[in-house]
Amino acid sequence: MSRPDLAAALACPPPAALLPSVPRLDGFAVRTDTLDPAAWDALTGGFADVSRYQTAAYADGLRGGSRMSHLLLLRGGQPVAGARLAIIRPPGLPSGVAYLKEGPFWRRDGVPADPAVYRAVIAALADEYGTRRGHCLTVCPRPHPLGQETEVRILRESGFAPARHAPGNASFLVRLDPDAAAMRASLSQKWRYNLKLAERNGLAVSFRDPMEALPEFHALNDAMVARKRFIDRAPLQTLPRLFRQLPPGRCLLASIARDGKTLAAAVVINGGDTAHYLFGASADEALALRAGYALHWRIARRLAEEGVEWYDLGNGVTNPGLRLFKQGFVGRDGVVQEPAGEFDHAATLQARLSGQLVYGLRAGRNRVVALQDRLRQRGLAALVRRGPRPNPEGQAA
Repeated sequence: MSRPDLAAALACPPPAALLPSVPRLDGFAVRTDTLDPAAWDALTGGFADVSRYQTAAYADGLRGGSRMSHLLLLRGGQPVAGARLAIIRPPGLPSGVAYLKEGPFWRRDGVPADPAVYRAVIAALADEYGTRRGHCLTVCPRPHPLGQETEVRILRESGFAPARHAPGNASFLVRLDPDAAAMRASLSQKWRYNLKLAERNGLAVSFRDPMEALPEFHALNDAMVARKRFIDRAPLQTLPRLFRQLPPGRCLLASIARDGKTLAAAVVINGGDTAHYLFGASADEALALRAGYALHWRIARRLAEEGVEWYDLGNGVTNPGLRLFKQGFVGRDGVVQEPAGEFDHAATLQARLSGQLVYGLRAGRNRVVALQDRLRQRGLAALVRRGPRPNPEGQAA
Protein backbone atom coordinates (compact mmCIF):
# COMPACT_ATOMS: atom_id res chain seq x y z
CA MET A 1 0.00 0.00 0.00
CA SER A 2 1.46 3.37 -1.03
CA ARG A 3 1.59 6.37 1.30
CA PRO A 4 -1.49 8.01 -0.35
CA ASP A 5 -3.38 4.73 0.09
CA LEU A 6 -2.26 4.56 3.70
CA ALA A 7 -3.51 8.08 4.34
CA ALA A 8 -6.86 7.21 2.74
CA ALA A 9 -7.22 4.10 4.89
CA LEU A 10 -6.58 6.15 8.02
CA ALA A 11 -9.09 8.79 6.99
CA CYS A 12 -11.92 6.45 5.97
CA PRO A 13 -13.94 4.56 8.56
CA PRO A 14 -14.00 0.74 8.33
CA PRO A 15 -17.11 -1.28 7.49
CA ALA A 16 -19.78 -1.41 10.18
CA ALA A 17 -19.15 -5.11 10.70
CA LEU A 18 -15.72 -4.21 12.07
CA LEU A 19 -17.16 -2.07 14.87
CA PRO A 20 -15.90 1.30 13.57
CA SER A 21 -14.67 3.82 16.09
CA VAL A 22 -15.58 7.48 16.22
CA PRO A 23 -13.44 10.37 17.45
CA ARG A 24 -13.32 10.30 21.23
CA LEU A 25 -10.97 11.19 24.07
CA ASP A 26 -9.67 14.73 24.36
CA GLY A 27 -7.98 15.64 21.10
CA PHE A 28 -7.60 12.03 19.88
CA ALA A 29 -9.41 9.87 17.34
CA VAL A 30 -9.48 6.08 17.16
CA ARG A 31 -9.54 3.73 14.17
CA THR A 32 -9.88 -0.06 14.40
CA ASP A 33 -9.15 -2.74 11.80
CA THR A 34 -8.63 -0.36 8.88
CA LEU A 35 -5.21 -1.39 7.54
CA ASP A 36 -3.99 -4.47 5.72
CA PRO A 37 -0.93 -6.22 7.19
CA ALA A 38 1.61 -4.62 4.82
CA ALA A 39 0.28 -1.12 5.49
CA TRP A 40 0.33 -1.81 9.24
CA ASP A 41 3.97 -2.84 9.15
CA ALA A 42 4.88 0.20 7.07
CA LEU A 43 3.23 2.42 9.67
CA THR A 44 5.00 0.81 12.63
CA GLY A 45 8.35 1.79 11.10
CA GLY A 46 7.78 5.33 12.41
CA PHE A 47 7.82 4.29 16.07
CA ALA A 48 10.73 3.74 18.44
CA ASP A 49 9.06 1.12 20.65
CA VAL A 50 7.72 -1.53 18.27
CA SER A 51 8.33 -5.12 19.35
CA ARG A 52 8.12 -8.10 17.02
CA TYR A 53 4.71 -8.99 18.51
CA GLN A 54 3.34 -5.67 17.28
CA THR A 55 4.26 -6.34 13.65
CA ALA A 56 1.71 -8.06 11.45
CA ALA A 57 4.47 -10.08 9.77
CA TYR A 58 5.42 -11.84 13.01
CA ALA A 59 2.24 -11.77 15.10
CA ASP A 60 -0.12 -12.89 12.33
CA GLY A 61 2.22 -15.71 11.34
CA LEU A 62 2.44 -16.81 14.96
CA ARG A 63 -1.24 -16.60 15.93
CA GLY A 64 -3.11 -16.61 12.61
CA GLY A 65 -4.26 -13.49 10.80
CA SER A 66 -7.96 -14.25 11.32
CA ARG A 67 -7.51 -13.92 15.08
CA MET A 68 -5.85 -10.51 14.97
CA SER A 69 -7.29 -7.04 15.47
CA HIS A 70 -5.63 -3.64 15.59
CA LEU A 71 -6.29 -0.18 16.96
CA LEU A 72 -4.72 3.14 16.00
CA LEU A 73 -4.78 6.34 18.04
CA LEU A 74 -4.56 9.52 15.96
CA ARG A 75 -4.04 13.16 16.82
CA GLY A 76 -4.36 15.81 14.16
CA GLY A 77 -4.90 13.02 11.64
CA GLN A 78 -1.50 11.44 12.39
CA PRO A 79 -0.96 8.08 14.14
CA VAL A 80 0.55 8.59 17.60
CA ALA A 81 0.02 5.09 19.07
CA GLY A 82 -1.23 1.66 18.11
CA ALA A 83 -1.71 -1.92 19.19
CA ARG A 84 -2.09 -5.31 17.52
CA LEU A 85 -4.01 -7.85 19.58
CA ALA A 86 -4.93 -11.51 19.36
CA ILE A 87 -8.60 -12.27 20.01
CA ILE A 88 -8.80 -15.59 21.84
CA ARG A 89 -12.40 -16.74 22.09
CA PRO A 90 -13.39 -20.22 23.34
CA PRO A 91 -15.69 -22.01 20.87
CA GLY A 92 -19.34 -21.11 21.30
CA LEU A 93 -18.74 -18.14 23.60
CA PRO A 94 -19.44 -14.52 22.63
CA SER A 95 -16.42 -13.14 24.48
CA GLY A 96 -12.90 -14.16 25.37
CA VAL A 97 -9.54 -12.45 25.78
CA ALA A 98 -8.07 -9.59 23.76
CA TYR A 99 -4.36 -10.23 24.28
CA LEU A 100 -1.84 -7.43 23.72
CA LYS A 101 1.77 -8.62 23.94
CA GLU A 102 4.67 -6.18 24.26
CA GLY A 103 2.54 -3.19 23.34
CA PRO A 104 0.99 -0.79 22.66
CA PHE A 105 3.60 1.28 20.83
CA TRP A 106 3.34 5.00 21.55
CA ARG A 107 6.73 6.67 21.13
CA ARG A 108 7.25 8.16 17.68
CA ASP A 109 10.80 8.37 16.34
CA GLY A 110 12.41 11.70 17.12
CA VAL A 111 9.55 12.87 19.39
CA PRO A 112 9.86 13.09 23.20
CA ALA A 113 7.83 10.41 24.97
CA ASP A 114 4.48 11.78 26.16
CA PRO A 115 2.84 9.64 28.88
CA ALA A 116 -0.50 11.28 28.03
CA VAL A 117 -0.42 9.39 24.73
CA TYR A 118 0.08 6.06 26.49
CA ARG A 119 -2.73 6.88 28.91
CA ALA A 120 -5.01 7.74 25.99
CA VAL A 121 -4.28 4.59 23.99
CA ILE A 122 -4.85 2.42 27.07
CA ALA A 123 -8.20 4.14 27.61
CA ALA A 124 -9.12 3.57 23.96
CA LEU A 125 -8.17 -0.11 24.17
CA ALA A 126 -10.21 -0.61 27.34
CA ASP A 127 -13.21 1.07 25.72
CA GLU A 128 -12.98 -0.80 22.41
CA TYR A 129 -12.06 -4.31 23.50
CA GLY A 130 -13.38 -4.30 27.04
CA THR A 131 -16.56 -2.20 27.03
CA ARG A 132 -17.70 -2.43 23.39
CA ARG A 133 -16.58 -5.96 22.47
CA GLY A 134 -16.93 -7.48 25.93
CA HIS A 135 -13.53 -9.18 26.18
CA CYS A 136 -11.12 -9.46 29.05
CA LEU A 137 -8.32 -7.16 27.88
CA THR A 138 -4.80 -8.30 28.82
CA VAL A 139 -1.79 -6.03 28.36
CA CYS A 140 1.74 -7.41 28.65
CA PRO A 141 4.17 -4.43 28.52
CA ARG A 142 7.32 -4.55 26.44
CA PRO A 143 10.41 -5.35 28.55
CA HIS A 144 12.46 -2.17 28.38
CA PRO A 145 14.75 -0.44 30.90
CA LEU A 146 13.29 3.01 30.23
CA GLY A 147 9.61 2.68 29.30
CA GLN A 148 8.40 -0.29 31.33
CA GLU A 149 8.11 1.49 34.69
CA THR A 150 5.98 4.29 33.20
CA GLU A 151 3.68 1.84 31.45
CA VAL A 152 3.14 -0.30 34.56
CA ARG A 153 2.31 2.78 36.63
CA ILE A 154 -0.27 4.03 34.11
CA LEU A 155 -1.83 0.58 33.75
CA ARG A 156 -2.35 0.42 37.52
CA GLU A 157 -3.75 3.95 37.60
CA SER A 158 -6.11 3.03 34.73
CA GLY A 159 -7.65 0.17 36.71
CA PHE A 160 -5.70 -2.74 35.22
CA ALA A 161 -5.01 -5.48 37.75
CA PRO A 162 -1.69 -7.38 37.88
CA ALA A 163 -2.74 -10.91 37.00
CA ARG A 164 0.04 -13.32 36.09
CA HIS A 165 3.79 -13.04 36.43
CA ALA A 166 6.73 -15.10 35.15
CA PRO A 167 9.55 -14.61 37.70
CA GLY A 168 13.01 -15.43 36.44
CA ASN A 169 12.00 -15.09 32.79
CA ALA A 170 14.11 -11.96 32.39
CA SER A 171 15.18 -10.33 29.12
CA PHE A 172 18.88 -9.67 28.48
CA LEU A 173 19.40 -6.25 26.89
CA VAL A 174 22.81 -5.17 25.58
CA ARG A 175 23.39 -1.40 25.59
CA LEU A 176 24.67 -0.45 22.14
CA ASP A 177 27.33 2.26 22.22
CA PRO A 178 28.47 4.08 19.06
CA ASP A 179 31.96 3.94 20.58
CA ALA A 180 33.20 0.40 19.95
CA ALA A 181 35.99 0.63 22.53
CA ALA A 182 33.61 1.81 25.25
CA MET A 183 31.12 -0.93 24.41
CA ARG A 184 33.84 -3.56 24.46
CA ALA A 185 35.00 -2.35 27.87
CA SER A 186 31.46 -2.91 29.19
CA LEU A 187 31.63 -6.64 28.43
CA SER A 188 32.49 -9.05 31.22
CA GLN A 189 36.15 -10.03 31.40
CA LYS A 190 35.41 -13.60 30.31
CA TRP A 191 33.28 -12.42 27.38
CA ARG A 192 36.09 -10.13 26.19
CA TYR A 193 38.57 -12.99 26.50
CA ASN A 194 36.41 -15.34 24.41
CA LEU A 195 35.80 -12.63 21.83
CA LYS A 196 39.56 -12.09 21.53
CA LEU A 197 40.08 -15.82 20.98
CA ALA A 198 37.31 -15.87 18.35
CA GLU A 199 38.91 -13.01 16.46
CA ARG A 200 42.10 -15.06 16.08
CA ASN A 201 40.30 -17.96 14.40
CA GLY A 202 39.95 -16.60 10.88
CA LEU A 203 36.16 -16.21 11.12
CA ALA A 204 34.22 -14.09 8.62
CA VAL A 205 30.82 -12.54 9.41
CA SER A 206 28.49 -11.62 6.55
CA PHE A 207 25.06 -10.01 6.27
CA ARG A 208 23.14 -11.48 3.36
CA ASP A 209 19.76 -10.92 1.77
CA PRO A 210 17.47 -12.74 4.24
CA MET A 211 15.34 -14.50 1.63
CA GLU A 212 18.40 -15.72 -0.27
CA ALA A 213 20.07 -16.98 2.92
CA LEU A 214 16.93 -18.61 4.36
CA PRO A 215 17.42 -22.11 2.83
CA GLU A 216 20.93 -22.32 4.29
CA PHE A 217 19.63 -21.19 7.68
CA HIS A 218 16.94 -23.88 7.65
CA ALA A 219 19.49 -26.53 6.71
CA LEU A 220 21.81 -25.44 9.52
CA ASN A 221 18.93 -25.44 12.01
CA ASP A 222 17.66 -28.86 10.91
CA ALA A 223 21.13 -30.36 11.30
CA MET A 224 21.49 -28.80 14.76
CA VAL A 225 18.13 -30.14 15.96
CA ALA A 226 18.92 -33.62 14.67
CA ARG A 227 22.37 -33.55 16.24
CA LYS A 228 21.30 -32.30 19.66
CA ARG A 229 18.03 -34.26 19.67
CA PHE A 230 16.07 -31.50 21.35
CA ILE A 231 12.46 -30.39 20.85
CA ASP A 232 12.37 -27.46 18.47
CA ARG A 233 9.39 -25.17 19.07
CA ALA A 234 10.81 -22.09 17.36
CA PRO A 235 8.17 -20.57 15.04
CA LEU A 236 10.41 -20.58 11.99
CA GLN A 237 7.32 -20.55 9.77
CA THR A 238 7.12 -16.78 10.42
CA LEU A 239 10.41 -16.04 8.65
CA PRO A 240 9.34 -15.86 4.96
CA ARG A 241 6.58 -13.38 5.80
CA LEU A 242 8.92 -11.36 8.01
CA PHE A 243 11.51 -11.08 5.27
CA ARG A 244 9.00 -10.22 2.54
CA GLN A 245 6.69 -7.89 4.45
CA LEU A 246 8.82 -5.79 6.78
CA PRO A 247 10.45 -2.71 5.22
CA PRO A 248 14.04 -3.20 3.98
CA GLY A 249 16.57 -3.05 6.77
CA ARG A 250 14.19 -4.22 9.50
CA CYS A 251 15.43 -7.85 9.26
CA LEU A 252 19.00 -9.09 9.44
CA LEU A 253 20.28 -12.58 8.72
CA ALA A 254 23.92 -12.76 9.77
CA SER A 255 26.17 -15.79 9.36
CA ILE A 256 29.72 -16.63 10.35
CA ALA A 257 32.00 -18.93 8.39
CA ARG A 258 35.52 -20.33 8.36
CA ASP A 259 37.20 -21.47 5.17
CA GLY A 260 33.89 -21.12 3.37
CA LYS A 261 31.91 -23.33 5.78
CA THR A 262 29.04 -21.67 7.63
CA LEU A 263 29.34 -22.32 11.37
CA ALA A 264 26.46 -20.31 12.81
CA ALA A 265 23.70 -17.90 11.80
CA ALA A 266 21.25 -15.57 13.54
CA VAL A 267 18.02 -13.79 12.61
CA VAL A 268 17.45 -10.32 14.10
CA ILE A 269 14.50 -7.95 13.70
CA ASN A 270 15.05 -4.23 14.23
CA GLY A 271 12.14 -2.44 15.90
CA GLY A 272 12.92 1.23 16.57
CA ASP A 273 15.28 1.72 19.51
CA THR A 274 15.61 -2.04 20.14
CA ALA A 275 16.66 -4.94 17.92
CA HIS A 276 15.45 -8.43 18.88
CA TYR A 277 17.36 -11.66 18.43
CA LEU A 278 14.80 -14.14 17.10
CA PHE A 279 16.43 -17.40 16.03
CA GLY A 280 19.86 -18.95 15.79
CA ALA A 281 21.49 -22.14 14.55
CA SER A 282 25.03 -23.50 14.73
CA ALA A 283 27.28 -26.36 13.70
CA ASP A 284 29.31 -28.48 16.11
CA GLU A 285 32.58 -26.68 15.31
CA ALA A 286 31.14 -23.30 16.31
CA LEU A 287 31.56 -23.87 20.04
CA ALA A 288 35.30 -24.58 20.05
CA LEU A 289 35.95 -21.65 17.71
CA ARG A 290 33.87 -19.25 19.88
CA ALA A 291 31.91 -18.37 16.74
CA GLY A 292 28.90 -17.13 18.72
CA TYR A 293 30.99 -14.40 20.34
CA ALA A 294 32.27 -13.04 17.05
CA LEU A 295 28.85 -13.32 15.38
CA HIS A 296 26.87 -11.46 18.04
CA TRP A 297 29.58 -8.85 18.54
CA ARG A 298 29.49 -8.01 14.84
CA ILE A 299 25.68 -7.88 14.86
CA ALA A 300 25.77 -5.53 17.85
CA ARG A 301 28.31 -3.25 16.18
CA ARG A 302 26.27 -3.03 13.00
CA LEU A 303 23.15 -2.17 14.99
CA ALA A 304 25.03 0.47 16.97
CA GLU A 305 26.31 2.03 13.75
CA GLU A 306 22.70 2.25 12.55
CA GLY A 307 21.64 4.13 15.69
CA VAL A 308 19.85 1.30 17.51
CA GLU A 309 20.12 1.67 21.30
CA TRP A 310 19.48 -1.85 22.63
CA TYR A 311 20.02 -5.44 21.47
CA ASP A 312 17.47 -7.73 23.14
CA LEU A 313 18.89 -11.25 23.39
CA GLY A 314 15.62 -12.70 24.70
CA ASN A 315 15.49 -14.80 27.85
CA GLY A 316 16.65 -18.42 27.60
CA VAL A 317 17.63 -18.64 31.27
CA THR A 318 16.99 -22.40 31.61
CA ASN A 319 20.34 -23.19 29.98
CA PRO A 320 23.21 -22.26 32.38
CA GLY A 321 25.77 -21.85 29.60
CA LEU A 322 23.43 -19.63 27.58
CA ARG A 323 22.67 -17.53 30.64
CA LEU A 324 26.39 -16.93 31.28
CA PHE A 325 26.89 -15.98 27.62
CA LYS A 326 24.06 -13.45 27.76
CA GLN A 327 25.01 -12.03 31.15
CA GLY A 328 28.58 -11.50 29.97
CA PHE A 329 27.41 -9.78 26.80
CA VAL A 330 25.03 -7.54 28.77
CA GLY A 331 28.06 -6.59 30.86
CA ARG A 332 28.30 -3.44 32.92
CA ASP A 333 26.13 -1.10 30.83
CA GLY A 334 23.33 -3.44 29.80
CA VAL A 335 20.24 -4.52 31.74
CA VAL A 336 18.72 -7.84 32.79
CA GLN A 337 15.07 -6.77 32.70
CA GLU A 338 12.48 -8.65 34.71
CA PRO A 339 9.10 -8.93 32.94
CA ALA A 340 6.24 -6.76 34.11
CA GLY A 341 3.78 -9.64 33.77
CA GLU A 342 0.21 -9.51 32.48
CA PHE A 343 -2.38 -6.89 33.45
CA ASP A 344 -6.11 -7.54 33.07
CA HIS A 345 -9.08 -5.24 32.55
CA ALA A 346 -12.53 -6.84 32.70
CA ALA A 347 -15.47 -4.43 32.39
CA THR A 348 -18.12 -7.08 33.14
CA LEU A 349 -18.51 -10.32 35.07
CA GLN A 350 -18.80 -12.17 31.76
CA ALA A 351 -15.46 -10.75 30.63
CA ARG A 352 -13.85 -11.75 33.92
CA LEU A 353 -15.17 -15.30 33.64
CA SER A 354 -14.07 -15.50 30.00
CA GLY A 355 -10.56 -14.50 31.04
CA GLN A 356 -10.48 -17.09 33.81
CA LEU A 357 -11.59 -19.78 31.36
CA VAL A 358 -9.02 -18.86 28.69
CA TYR A 359 -6.14 -18.67 31.15
CA GLY A 360 -7.24 -21.88 32.87
CA LEU A 361 -7.18 -23.65 29.50
CA ARG A 362 -3.76 -22.13 28.76
CA ALA A 363 -2.34 -23.36 32.05
CA GLY A 364 -3.71 -26.85 31.39
CA ARG A 365 -2.28 -26.93 27.88
CA ASN A 366 1.13 -25.77 29.15
CA ARG A 367 1.16 -28.57 31.72
CA VAL A 368 0.38 -31.13 29.03
CA VAL A 369 3.11 -29.76 26.73
CA ALA A 370 5.62 -29.76 29.60
CA LEU A 371 4.76 -33.40 30.40
CA GLN A 372 5.09 -34.39 26.75
CA ASP A 373 8.47 -32.65 26.56
CA ARG A 374 9.74 -34.43 29.68
CA LEU A 375 8.65 -37.81 28.37
CA ARG A 376 10.19 -37.16 24.98
CA GLN A 377 13.45 -35.94 26.52
CA ARG A 378 13.64 -39.08 28.63
CA GLY A 379 13.13 -41.15 25.53
CA LEU A 380 15.85 -39.27 23.69
CA ALA A 381 18.19 -39.60 26.66
CA ALA A 382 17.60 -43.35 26.69
CA LEU A 383 18.47 -43.53 22.99
CA VAL A 384 21.67 -41.60 23.62
CA ARG A 385 22.62 -43.90 26.52
CA ARG A 386 22.00 -47.03 24.47
CA GLY A 387 23.64 -45.64 21.34
CA PRO A 388 25.76 -47.75 18.98
CA ARG A 389 28.02 -50.08 20.95
CA PRO A 390 31.65 -50.42 19.85
CA ASN A 391 32.77 -53.87 18.67
CA PRO A 392 36.00 -55.41 19.99
CA GLU A 393 37.97 -53.69 17.20
CA GLY A 394 36.69 -50.33 18.39
CA GLN A 395 34.46 -49.75 15.35
CA ALA A 396 30.75 -48.96 15.58
CA ALA A 397 28.65 -52.11 15.39
